[in-house]
Parts: sequence; structure tokens; C-alpha cells
Amino acid sequence: MFGQEQIGQEQKSGCSPQTCGPENTKIGEAVILTELRKDLINLKDLVKVNKGLIEVTEVAIGTDDDESLQIMVKEIAKLNDLLNLKTVNYTGTNAEIVRHLRNNIINLKNSLNK
Repeated sequence: MFGQEQIGQEQKSGCSPQTCGPENTKIGEAVILTELRKDLINLKDLVKVNKGLIEVTEVAIGTDDDESLQIMVKEIAKLNDLLNLKTVNYTGTNAEIVRHLRNNIINLKNSLNK
């Protein structure tokens, strides 16, 4: 029955275990980055509405997870600068950077809603 599990996984997710990783981890990571990107775009919309300072544009998608995270880090840094807020230094694993980005997005939203 070798191969049946792989066929089943490809039918469910559209990719093979070699490209999706064990337990579809790559799909889970993509979902997290997509949600984070949407939150960042919503934040940019909020900045535009409240401050009228920026043109809202899509957040670029990198060629891999690391590049996507670095693009989002740069976008958040621009917003922090624009709002005269302290820029956060993002270091650590990708999971830690995602956590820091989420927290920074929440903090920026809260500062705009005051």
C-alpha cells in the first residue's frame, strides 16, 4: 500500500509530502503568513482612514517564508516610523518573528483606536 497515503495527501492538499512537509506543515505555515498579511493590510487601511498618511497597497509575497516575513517586518517598520513609534527589532525563529509581528500589529491598531 505504499503510495496510497501520498496519493491521499495530494488529493487533500494539492501537494506531495515532500513539498508539503510532514503533517502538511508547509500548508499551515502558508495559512499563518496569509492571515498575518491580511492583518497587515487591514492595519494599513486603518492608518489611512485615521491618519490619511499612506496609500494602501497590497503586501508583497516573498519567494519563501523567510522573505515574506522580512517584507512584513519592513512594512511594520514603515508604519512605526510613519506614526512616530518605536521600531521593534525582530530576531529569533520564524515563529518568534510571527508572534512579534502579530503583537506589533495589535499594538498599532490599539494606538490608532485611542
